[in-house]
Amino acid sequence: MKIQSTRLIKASAQQCFDLLRDIDVHTYTSRIISGKAIAGKTSGKSELHDSTTWSAKFFGLRFTLAVKITEYIAPTRLVESLEQGLFLEFGHVYTCQALDDSTTKVTDAFTFTSPFGLLGRIFDALILEPIMKRNLEARLADIQQLAEKG
Repeated sequence: MKIQSTRLIKASAQQCFDLLRDIDVHTYTSRIISGKAIAGKTSGKSELHDSTTWSAKFFGLRFTLAVKITEYIAPTRLVESLEQGLFLEFGHVYTCQALDDSTTKVTDAFTFTSPFGLLGRIFDALILEPIMKRNLEARLADIQQLAEKG
């Protein structure tokens, strides 16, 4: 399953990129799923090869997954890959495309596959996809607000 959200943000690509890789900002912007960094790099800006274990709440239950920054091309691309967690497949790609000196197209793309075969795919499509899409859109709206404040 792949979901994606895109926003045009009135800020430089570097400013947007720095907000996207900031763990404290990520925690603030993940309120829908109560995302928290609980191990590894838990504060500050992520760099190449940094690992973070995240905790998120779904249906009143806490789940964890560990991700690692596997690609880092400032200020245009940041990729998180799964190190450990329930997903069979997981990828998170942030891109920042400068349209001019003060406008950036920011895309947050998330790919995931839950375990349990057909039941997992049904769960992804009917339950997890809408939650994660709402989270991505709310997160980029928050990033936009932070970036455009200065």
